[in-house]
Amino acid sequence: IQGILDAADLDDTTRRSAHRVFERLAIAEGGVHGTSAQDVHFHEVGAHDSIGDIVGACAGFAALGAELHVGRIALGGGTAQTSHGPMPVPGPAVLRLLEGSGALTSGGPVESELCTPTGAALLTTLAANFGDLPAMSVTATGTSAGSRELPGHAGLLRLVVGEVPSDRSGLADGEAAVVLETNVDDLDPRLWPRVLTALLDTGASDAWLTPILMKKGRPAHTLHVLCRDEPALRQRLSQIVFRETSAIG
Repeated sequence: IQGILDAADLDDTTRRSAHRVFERLAIAEGGVHGTSAQDVHFHEVGAHDSIGDIVGACAGFAALGAELHVGRIALGGGTAQTSHGPMPVPGPAVLRLLEGSGALTSGGPVESELCTPTGAALLTTLAANFGDLPAMSVTATGTSAGSRELPGHAGLLRLVVGEVPSDRSGLADGEAAVVLETNVDDLDPRLWPRVLTALLDTGASDAWLTPILMKKGRPAHTLHVLCRDEPALRQRLSQIVFRETSAIG
């Protein structure tokens, strides 16, 4: 799958997002099966239609250039037939993907699988926030329908696009905020501008460095990241800190 993505005619944003979604899927499936992400054998989520779903969704959001906010996710109920036999809904991989993401979920409202591992991976990888529709001026809407018939329920997915009244990387009066901090004493200082830019581009309200002295008089920096108190945003910013710096905690 990585080879298919690397060889495809995709823009860099779409390719990176698709790689992140499949990486998240592999980690979740590996955790469920008790193996490493590199040794996972994809079944349903490795089919070409699933690759198309993931790449298509990533390309769509790359084209929109929008921040994704996800409402409450209806998971469904009952059982689903898989390559491993009947599985309870929501499935183990879906629950593993939702763990620690900050996503708001609910069971039902029908005895059918409403959130697949592919869907859960897309939402938890691409979402900037989970919760109610944010305050915004609606500019466009889109609705899609699948082939499954659910008696008494419309099997639809809706996307609402809008513009927020102000820069959402900032903090509104009285809005809860947190500061993520870590001490780093072994990073080439020339790399810090790239780190700060990545944090701000991902939604941090501010990011800055404080020069410090650590044990044995070693010069170092404390990285400070100010952001809205949202679990999904904290996780995304933490991932950047661990990926782009030598921080270990």
